[in-house]
Amino acid sequence: MVMATALEQAQHNAVVRILGRHGRLLMPGGPGAPNELARAKEIDPRALFRFRRVWEPPRSDEGFAAIEEVPFVRAASPGGTPALIAELDGVVWRGRPRTPEQIELLPGARDALAAWSQHHVVAGTIWQPGLASTAALAARLSELVGAPIAIAHCAHPAGPPVCWCRKPLPGLALALAHSHGLDLARTLHVGKGPADRGFAARAGMRYLDIAAGWPAR
Repeated sequence: MVMATALEQAQHNAVVRILGRHGRLLMPGGPGAPNELARAKEIDPRALFRFRRVWEPPRSDEGFAAIEEVPFVRAASPGGTPALIAELDGVVWRGRPRTPEQIELLPGARDALAAWSQHHVVAGTIWQPGLASTAALAARLSELVGAPIAIAHCAHPAGPPVCWCRKPLPGLALALAHSHGLDLARTLHVGKGPADRGFAARAGMRYLDIAAGWPAR
């Protein structure tokens, strides 16, 4: 019997276990910062990529009487709040602002986020290498939209992902779900490009590319 769990599903499961045990995403460390994943003996993304490269599935010519593949089936969500999670850079605001004064909303974004916030949690995701906190950006965005908007971000540098918060890995969505009680099966991710699409698929969210325009609530 062989568990036929896709890499993307295994990535989702790894993040869920980390959040369940520690209540937050653990960081991979860097100059002057401890490697929380290693210290807690938690898996990092590279381990799963290595496993996929070296994994050799069993073959019938190896002496097995039968080989049964068991597909992975995720348990139903216990419930939660539906949400809209938007990629902010190039979708909600122009460019990649690092300070509140630099935020310039793109056409249609304010009205769309305000409308969704009436019945959904609204959150945003960004990749901002080296940015320690998004509190000031979130406060300014919430002020501009007129509704509370949480921001989850990856602050790690470019290159092969060593953290669970880099898209298309699902860490940011699962962390938002953990902290805000979201039902990702009833959550929509609005983004642009393959990384956002892969992020939504791994997290179990519906996906809409902003090229199609903002969706009606």
